Amino acid sequence: MPTPAVEECLESIYKLQARGVRVIGARLAEDLGVSAPTITELLRRLCRQGLAEIGPERQVGLTDAGLREAESLIRRHRLSERLLTDILGMSWTQAHDEACRLEHAISPEVEKKLAAALSYPTTCPHGNPIPGLSAAGADLTRLSDLREGDAGVVSCIDAEDEEFLEYLQGLGLFPGARVELISRAPFEGPLELRVGETVGYIGRAAAERLLLEEESSVAGAGRSGGGEEGMAASTYNVPAVSCAHCKRVIEEALGSLEGVTSVHVDVDTKQVEVVFDDVRVTEDVLKERLAEEGYPAA
Repeated sequence: MPTPAVEECLESIYKLQARGVRVIGARLAEDLGVSAPTITELLRRLCRQGLAEIGPERQVGLTDAGLREAESLIRRHRLSERLLTDILGMSWTQAHDEACRLEHAISPEVEKKLAAALSYPTTCPHGNPIPGLSAAGADLTRLSDLREGDAGVVSCIDAEDEEFLEYLQGLGLFPGARVELISRAPFEGPLELRVGETVGYIGRAAAERLLLEEESSVAGAGRSGGGEEGMAASTYNVPAVSCAHCKRVIEEALGSLEGVTSVHVDVDTKQVEVVFDDVRVTEDVLKERLAEEGYPAA
């Protein structure tokens, strides 16, 4: 059975490959925050156990057995994050570090029970797919690659460290948030964004870590020609939101409305963001549904 250190190395290889990064020892050492001799020893163990192989130009890859082990580890980790946020009410910014402690102790039997208890979620709280539970998703675009005037909905965040997630939360950037790129500053300067009804700025390195399901250009066909309106997004302050149960009730109530494409409830900030097709649903309808469920917008 792999040790926790070997499992962390497997996880790092898997995630780097998923990002399309060429995996070599130096990059793994940087990602894990360990020394070159340490990563060399870890890779030797992985190769001896038949979990990894080193190819031409020292590139590291997972064997079939290594891929299965890595997917199992990632699945346990992301289910643990869901347990912490959805059941225990922990902030999505803190769940990753706690899940790192839990993932190594979860047995296959507990993993099955946990997935069932959580109703088989397909993503972690950061929007990343859970192996074995999620289908192939849509093509995603990094926020840093959007063109001026284009928009998209945040699908997942390619980072899990608490400080960075708190930074994104302060900008309103979480899975389900609608983002429009207003402009790019020259000389690799920051990007100007509209998130919901708020305008803000984000550095390009940070923008590279957000993946979006891209919409058509805000200035394009959806809002021109025959005058057809496109997508809209609104954020409401809902003081009564206090737990994971409140979050589920609101997401189910608003998500069932025809024309609503995504709902995100942040228990910490007591905010509800809704992305909707403003041809078929209005803000009055959304507020009425919130009030009907006992969660009036302030």
